Amino acid sequence: MKFIAVDIDPSETPAMVVDYAKSNGFPWTFAMGDAPILQRFKVLETGTKFVVDSRGVITYQAGSVGEDAKTWQGILQNLVAT
Repeated sequence: MKFIAVDIDPSETPAMVVDYAKSNGFPWTFAMGDAPILQRFKVLETGTKFVVDSRGVITYQAGSVGEDAKTWQGILQNLVAT
């Protein structure tokens, strides 16, 4: 399974995202989002979170709530199991 985080904040540059990932020790790939991807997934705020499986199906969606590490672990384990 490959995990890709998509940054959707229009004020952030790719360099800012790389620096953020490195400073937090995030090992996954980051990609920059754009207007079409925001529209496709109906993103209304920068805190919107989605988990999309390998078929492009949204398996989890939440607004700007603070999921803890245990919650994310369960969400991602369920994704791997499918």
